[in-house]
Amino acid sequence: MISTNNWKPFRLDSVFVMKNTKSIVQKDITPDSGIIPYVTASNINNGVLTYIDCPCEWIDDGNCIMIGGKTMTFSYQKEAFCSNDSHNIALYLKDQTAAKETCYLFLITALRASLFNKYSWGDSISMKRIKNDVFHIPANKDNKPDFLYMDSYMKTILMSSQINLSYLSDSKWSKKIIDVIEWKELSLCDLFDFKLPQGDIQIKKIEDGDTVLITPSAYNNGVFQRISSKSKSTLFPANTLTVDMFGNSYFQEESYFVTAHGHVNVLIPKIRLNKYSGMFIATTIRNMFLEKYGFTQMCTLKVLNREKIKLPVLKNGDLNTEYMESYMRDILDKSSNHIDFLSKVLP
Repeated sequence: MISTNNWKPFRLDSVFVMKNTKSIVQKDITPDSGIIPYVTASNINNGVLTYIDCPCEWIDDGNCIMIGGKTMTFSYQKEAFCSNDSHNIALYLKDQTAAKETCYLFLITALRASLFNKYSWGDSISMKRIKNDVFHIPANKDNKPDFLYMDSYMKTILMSSQINLSYLSDSKWSKKIIDVIEWKELSLCDLFDFKLPQGDIQIKKIEDGDTVLITPSAYNNGVFQRISSKSKSTLFPANTLTVDMFGNSYFQEESYFVTAHGHVNVLIPKIRLNKYSGMFIATTIRNMFLEKYGFTQMCTLKVLNREKIKLPVLKNGDLNTEYMESYMRDILDKSSNHIDFLSKVLP
């Protein structure tokens, strides 16, 4: 476990030069046309959607941390890149001797821990506000950031990760290939009713409680935090699905609230659904939607009404829910075994 005894708070503007990135919307690019990373506020593939050919005036310098201004994703961008949104923020270390990948990776973790739960869709991050923020990092005897420690610590972590990966590659992992011959394309509107909340939950005014609040997120099943069940918004039932504006889809096992303004769509099943078949369908939706929707083309109720997904069916054309349930039970069992294995090999 890392010791934080010598950690101190630092203002972000004392550590970084901060800039809003340039903005090149997706409709103006030609995918796979060049070698410059086109970076979005996504947690997938380090935020890189594609590689493009673009004029120099579109390009931001690399060797920095990029914060997705609307989604609070953090990524290290080694090379010069193009950004999809001027709300994204690039952080460059003022101490050039410390401007290396290991230090940036350490700082990303510290930034995420300090800022992730502070900002949200109802209270999004901005250049003006972030300059006044502080985060905690190791300090040396001169009360300056201890970049030597950060560099050394991350080198140890990366080396340990390589060793653990070698253990994993030597282990006998089994893969189950899905037979998609008996799959059929089905309209989502035939499987679900789509709902949005009545009323708006103000992030700044919410009270802690026991009911989950779902926001657009690629993490933690979309759960932002637990709030009071007395919140003035629609309380949606358990055993339903949520699909946010980016295509992140989750099965919700308990009743919940969602943020307003169409950021999160609720799917009420018209079919028999349990935890396992619900997780199977949610995963199918997420795999189909994540690379399709984003800031320039958001996943809305209007979009969902015309979307189709492929699911396993019986010979008579009915959904093969028994197969979906069996497959997900098997996946969850294997995942549990893998976690047990990792707990033995990780330090």
